[in-house]
Amino acid sequence: MKQSWTLVAVLILSSCASIAKLGTSNDGGGGGGNAATGGGAGGGGEDVRARFPVQDLVLGTKLSALAAQGFTCGPDRGNSMPTCVKILDERCKGRKLTVRAIAMNVPPPEGRGCVYDSATGATLLDHEKTTIPMSLVAVKGTDTSAPRAFEIEFDFAMNTLDGDSKLSKALVAKYGKPSLTNPPSQLAWESGDVQLQAICGSSTADWGQYCHLLVTDNRLLESERSLQKAAEQAKANQAEAPKL
Repeated sequence: MKQSWTLVAVLILSSCASIAKLGTSNDGGGGGGNAATGGGAGGGGEDVRARFPVQDLVLGTKLSALAAQGFTCGPDRGNSMPTCVKILDERCKGRKLTVRAIAMNVPPPEGRGCVYDSATGATLLDHEKTTIPMSLVAVKGTDTSAPRAFEIEFDFAMNTLDGDSKLSKALVAKYGKPSLTNPPSQLAWESGDVQLQAICGSSTADWGQYCHLLVTDNRLLESERSLQKAAEQAKANQAEAPKL
């Protein structure tokens, strides 16, 4: 029991520090973040994506820029989507982080440290799966030659999303009036192809007792795939013909 209360305390302290970032107003829709977003097209558009930064990251960011910000990326076995992760939980500070998709009935990576399962979003600490995901930021990239973020998730300790909670007020201050409210567990925003949702307590079971903030732009994924396919076709068209 003592160990469980210690875990809860660690998660709460970690999330409080991270939630503080949500309190910054974003009235003009400025993006934030130091990672290069590049010149990619498609999706909800850079202006729309910039309205919904999560932990100072915006959709469309090149995954190649994340290593300098403390993220760890694949290799990702059994999962075509590249994923970059930064674990905020103090228990992983200074420890090895492995990001990979763990197949069912296959043992997790050997050794001590922290593991993020990109297939399920679960986390492991010293070879043991945690009851709830550790506090973290996970960025999923397009399955293209130059992956760009089309999904960003921030997991943090359990909170409440009713109108009077500090978390709700911080979210509204940052992102504006939500398009959907379902207190005390859900708020959601939508603009063009970009969707943002905050969910706390996805289940009454122990494994659902945490919050996550998730922003996605699936049209960006489709657009990047189309651009790569067109580039590959153009390259193929320029191939030399054999002697006929």
